[in-house]
Amino acid sequence: MNTATEAYAATRRILTLNSDNFLECLDELFERNWISDPAPHSMEGFAFKPHGSDEEYVRAITNKSPRRVATVVEGRDGGWIIRAGFHFVSRLFYIVTKEGVVLSAFADFRY
Repeated sequence: MNTATEAYAATRRILTLNSDNFLECLDELFERNWISDPAPHSMEGFAFKPHGSDEEYVRAITNKSPRRVATVVEGRDGGWIIRAGFHFVSRLFYIVTKEGVVLSAFADFRY
């Protein structure tokens, strides 16, 4: 390795999230909701509600490390769309990565 950038890149695993690999990545990359009962769209316990103590927790994470948060919003056809970052409009719930895992920019995808 010739540069600090190469050394840094070698220690990181880069994963592109998409509708094909999202579910298999949940347990490895995302935090379970230990704050409250599962959200109505529980996504196997990984969903954080867009209100109350869940939302307060997600906002605190967003303020410290915004690339750890994704928002699940409702699409026009009623399906779910996962968007990187904290969004307020049309949100159904949030998902948060585990400590030390950040989401690089990714295109919204349907789930």
